[in-house]
Amino acid sequence: MDCLFSVTALCLMFDGWSDDHNAPHFLGIRAAIIADNWSSMVVTLSCKPCPQDAAGISEHVASELSDLGLTPDVLKDKLVLTTHDGASVMFKTSRPLNSKYPQHCCSHSLHLLLNGQKLSRSIELIASCRGSIV
Repeated sequence: MDCLFSVTALCLMFDGWSDDHNAPHFLGIRAAIIADNWSSMVVTLSCKPCPQDAAGISEHVASELSDLGLTPDVLKDKLVLTTHDGASVMFKTSRPLNSKYPQHCCSHSLHLLLNGQKLSRSIELIASCRGSIV
């Protein structure tokens, strides 16, 4: 975990979920960095039950990061980016971390695209996009 302190930029990734049977809400927190030798690394920082509201998630994330030594004083000297499912609660969670560029996870966005429409329409849309890039 020492590598998290030596980098100038840190991408925090959040993923929250719960099952359909009123089970607790869980939040996974991961960090992606590029080390001094240009190698990339993704580290799972936490995966624990937490509240589902923005204030509760923000407090949970701050507590988990502080437990690892990533206090607000340490983070203020880093470029902090956040990646998540794009839910408004996750954007609200990114604000107290001073995330400069909160963004949607590309894999999650693709999953929503493919499952939110009829598959044939999604394939047509992707083919249309591919044709406009050429």
